[in-house]
Amino acid sequence: MRNIDFANTNLSQNPKLVYINETEAFRHVSLIKCVLIPILEKIKVEFLKLGIGPFTNEFLNDVLFDNCSLIKSQVPANKLAGLLIACKELQHPGRLELEILKDFPSIDESGEIILSDESVAAIREFNSIYAITAKGVELFEAHKRAAEALNEFYQLAKENIEPTPETLAELFLFDREGNIIPSPQEYDLFHYVTSPELQQQN
Repeated sequence: MRNIDFANTNLSQNPKLVYINETEAFRHVSLIKCVLIPILEKIKVEFLKLGIGPFTNEFLNDVLFDNCSLIKSQVPANKLAGLLIACKELQHPGRLELEILKDFPSIDESGEIILSDESVAAIREFNSIYAITAKGVELFEAHKRAAEALNEFYQLAKENIEPTPETLAELFLFDREGNIIPSPQEYDLFHYVTSPELQQQN
């Protein structure tokens, strides 16, 4: 998809949340809790052996983003073997996805490595799509109105329509001018028309 030049784009005063990928957000939270934080706990154990103080957010960020340069400046190289071996788990080829999740763990006031509520919210944002331009919001609102209109038809005809994307696509055609039109249907044979119960309601 073409990149947007936001400097020259009319941004909306009221951005719209389009979609949150809850499945992916949950997977990312699980990866952090079950894989990344346990690795960081092992690193913390090795760090504390160095005797240069508590494992703070400053040292956590040094491990995650600066190749332990701060720690290396305070500890002789011959004492760093255990820490560096533990840190290698972060670069394991099978854990490349951890790279995009390093921003989210933090150290709380008691010195524990945690995934805070704020970070969980940030992960959900990370897995969200927004319409932020004025025309993007316009398109999103038009798309919603189209879905609402289609749902009105579906509620009447659902006894005869399988709820699949393929069936949905078969309900429409393009005419010669490129307009979307209904595909021909035998409407009088639909359950909505032929059902004795529904006929009595009319």
